[in-house]
Amino acid sequence: MSRESKIFMEKKLQISQKVKDYESFGWELLSINGNDVSMSRETQNKVYPDLVKYEHQYEVLAVKRSLVRYPKKPKPFDVLLMIFLAFFLVFPSIIYVFVKLQQKRKYEEDYLYARNEVNRLTEEMTNICNESRATFFSKQA
Repeated sequence: MSRESKIFMEKKLQISQKVKDYESFGWELLSINGNDVSMSRETQNKVYPDLVKYEHQYEVLAVKRSLVRYPKKPKPFDVLLMIFLAFFLVFPSIIYVFVKLQQKRKYEEDYLYARNEVNRLTEEMTNICNESRATFFSKQA
């Protein structure tokens, strides 16, 4: 019986979730040494091709999720600058207020989009794990 192994690094707080996810694809935990995780799986398993397919889908989504960037939050509204501009230059102060409102609206839209994208990709990754787990355990019997 041949086996393949996988060694990867993961943040301490995320190791248990990552191990749980990879167990869905037939991987078995060998050891955890700090942030290094070692796993192996049987390649002669009759559902091995399905598990590899699910694992590939999972990893593609994981890469996409890691590329999602939250927007940079704009600087807060500066009341003193507003008062200065209002006192000396009324028109620029109106422009300043308008620009700040636009920046805030844009930030909120971008943040909501990024958060929804991360949530969607995480849900897809969970669904793939669940499908793979069902395939792995149902075809074993």
